[in-house]
Amino acid sequence: MDARLEKPPQVAEMDDELFARQFEDFVHRLAVECNWHEHTPMCFKHLSNGEQPSDSNCRMRIDGTVCMQTMLDPETEAICLRRLHPWINNYNDVVLFLMQCNMDIKFIGSGSAAKALTYYISDYITKNELKVHVGLQAIQAAMESHRKHFADDPTSSESTRERNLLMKTVNAMMGRREVSHQQVMSYLVGGGTTMQVTSFALSDSMSSLTLLLSMSAILILIAVARNTDLPIVLKICMAKLVWLLSPKAL
Repeated sequence: MDARLEKPPQVAEMDDELFARQFEDFVHRLAVECNWHEHTPMCFKHLSNGEQPSDSNCRMRIDGTVCMQTMLDPETEAICLRRLHPWINNYNDVVLFLMQCNMDIKFIGSGSAAKALTYYISDYITKNELKVHVGLQAIQAAMESHRKHFADDPTSSESTRERNLLMKTVNAMMGRREVSHQQVMSYLVGGGTTMQVTSFALSDSMSSLTLLLSMSAILILIAVARNTDLPIVLKICMAKLVWLLSPKAL
């Protein structure tokens, strides 16, 4: 039976010695259920063209090797921790016992590993919310929709057309914006859109501001290319900018 479906050992219901034995057995079963690695396409997504997937080029570095004792690598001087099972991913027994889900914990035992960790975290938290090619596809779709909408409508004013183009473009971009699981849950439980610390707040208005500034630059380039009246485009962008920068919006 899957250990995740069972009630875990309760320290209040048994003495320390019995709990220690049941804890060890329960964690062992959880490790098999949760941390047993099986290769998937994600393991080989960075392979070069023509390179065949194998244990040796799994990007998770689960290649089936074991290490019978903790040792110091003579070449890299990195600390290599003991690894007794070829396919069980690294885990912490207490965290696995409490969370009962897959985890991947890595010991940072060398300077190069610490640099790689710093790069990974920095790259992950600063990645763009919207990829360039996705944003360009959204702009193209919005422009095509705008053109079809006004193809048989010669009576609409230029300001109405530009306002419609701006609205369609912003909506298309926002509709393709990735939202994290934590952000979705914050909305669902009524946590609001603001993260508050001691002296400052970060809100969705700042994300919208960044998007608006980017969109304004794109629309200005489009207007120049089409010989469109620039003041109309700038008035719409500035009106939205003033609203975003107002204390109520922030």
